Amino acid sequence: MKALCFLFLLYSFTACAAEFRFFHNDSTTGICNTLYDAKGMRTDIVITKDSAPEPRAVLNALLDKYIFGTRGWESRDGMKWQQGIILLGEFASPTRYTRSRSPEKYREFRLTGIKVAFPMTRFVDAAGVESIDPPMVMETYFGFDSLFPRGIMVNGKRLELNKFSAKRSGTK
Repeated sequence: MKALCFLFLLYSFTACAAEFRFFHNDSTTGICNTLYDAKGMRTDIVITKDSAPEPRAVLNALLDKYIFGTRGWESRDGMKWQQGIILLGEFASPTRYTRSRSPEKYREFRLTGIKVAFPMTRFVDAAGVESIDPPMVMETYFGFDSLFPRGIMVNGKRLELNKFSAKRSGTK
């Protein structure tokens, strides 16, 4: 009976590898990474250390370029845009809470793959102007080659980035 309860508990917080929309909120001091499932359900996550190194390197490279993902289509100054970052993996823990005055709910997530939907758009400060609301330039990338012209290296080996490209479905 104990073994059966353990298996049920294990199944209840791990799932088969699935696809989730990724969003990184750089403006928070707490849990920054969020996943959205196919139904739009939000889960804040911490990526486990035993995640696959190649997808993790691609995700980190995107974050270094200030590409944080979007939940879907967004609008800024009348322009529609999105950053389609899809994480593949599974939850590796039940719901946990941070140890702080204002505990935050999160789950650990084991990253097994990543898909990036191109074209990818991002907004950058025009000419490095420092102000509260600087003029922005909208950059669009049509593939990994333009986004990472020098590639991405993992353990001294250049990644074949095209295997991380997703086909964009439907445009708005």
